[in-house]
Amino acid sequence: MSFNFNLNRLNLNLDGIQPHNAQKGNRVVPNSNSNDYEAQFNSPFESLAKRAQNIFKFTPPDYINLSEEDLNDIYNISSSATVSVNTPSEDLKTSEFESVDNFNLFIKQNVEIAGYGSREGVVAAALSLVYGYSESTGKRLRYSMDYRQVGADGLANQEGIVNEDFYLDCSSFAMWALYNGGYNTPHQLNGQDVTAYTGSQITWASQTGILTQIENGKPGDFLIHHQGEKGHIVMIIGQYNDGYYCVEFSSPDKGGLITQRTYEDLHASNYSRIDMESYYNNPSNVRK
Repeated sequence: MSFNFNLNRLNLNLDGIQPHNAQKGNRVVPNSNSNDYEAQFNSPFESLAKRAQNIFKFTPPDYINLSEEDLNDIYNISSSATVSVNTPSEDLKTSEFESVDNFNLFIKQNVEIAGYGSREGVVAAALSLVYGYSESTGKRLRYSMDYRQVGADGLANQEGIVNEDFYLDCSSFAMWALYNGGYNTPHQLNGQDVTAYTGSQITWASQTGILTQIENGKPGDFLIHHQGEKGHIVMIIGQYNDGYYCVEFSSPDKGGLITQRTYEDLHASNYSRIDMESYYNNPSNVRK
């Protein structure tokens, strides 16, 4: 099976989507304060969905049950993309999406279908941003620790691509995926912003009892290490014989991409896993 963004291969049926208080398994999609919210799920959104068929040919719940063949295809396509030197508007205007606004609607659409405020929704947000951007533009979103915007008003706590200076690093991307997947992000821990640094994230995970060994990870869990002033965090999206497929913002020369991380290398680099099950299943963490 070839995993490519062929617009005619994604069969997204929006007829069944009821965004206002729509039931998603045992979860409820919250109301939006936007007057335009429902309109996004009608004709303009259907038009977007037809263009977006180039992007994802799989539909939920496959976001957390991708085959190894599909994961390998995603990995290869992401690997072939190059880090962008352009703004998001410049990249996206020549893609199927034509604009940043349409791409942001695509992210929101995939999260709603996967399940707003669910593990599936968080994975859908992460893949829609990183892989959706690379497959549709041939570029990777840019990485920066210097120019990222963090904290309660930063990029990690806003929806979609919010401006032309859209940079993320590894830790802000992890929180961006949580927020855009429908969750509140943990803000303060002993005066530190948990969205900002791997050091505060690993302390938060340890103190809340969700930091554990790397084995038995699920899509939507995070792998993290932090030693001294250096650290890194990635999201698991699937497994293969030797390790995990992950989505991450890696470094300035690699940007946002899909990676393979072996168990051997993860152990050698002293990674731990953040088991997100209790966080995802706590209704009080869902963003209203």
